[in-house]
Amino acid sequence: MSSKHILTLAGLFNVLLAGPVLADGEAVPSLSAFDVPPKLIHMPEVEYPEEAREALCEGNVFVHMSIDAAGRVLSAEVVEMQESEISPAHCPGIDASALEAAEGCLFEPATLDGRPVEGSVLLPFEFRLRDSEK
Repeated sequence: MSSKHILTLAGLFNVLLAGPVLADGEAVPSLSAFDVPPKLIHMPEVEYPEEAREALCEGNVFVHMSIDAAGRVLSAEVVEMQESEISPAHCPGIDASALEAAEGCLFEPATLDGRPVEGSVLLPFEFRLRDSEK
């Protein structure tokens, strides 16, 4: 099966608002009023739902997060799911797992003129099966 990256128009709009997604999984700042973007300092382990493993689901779930001036996640929303036919219907629980992990993330807050401010990021959560699970 060919692995193509397909971005829907809505997903493209969300990615454009947040900037490009970095290949190394770094949080990508969105266009907000700050000099220095939020920096990811802790991400809990993402639980791979058993039903998604059994369905052989692999791919990335992109979550847009609003970060407060203390570096805590205020809100999180799945904005895109990519690769290998990954979808909530095909991969049960994968979006909820990404959101749960996102809500447990901690950041160094964004700053404006040296003061902590609210900001937002787009963060990819990767779901990959080990070769022994395929």
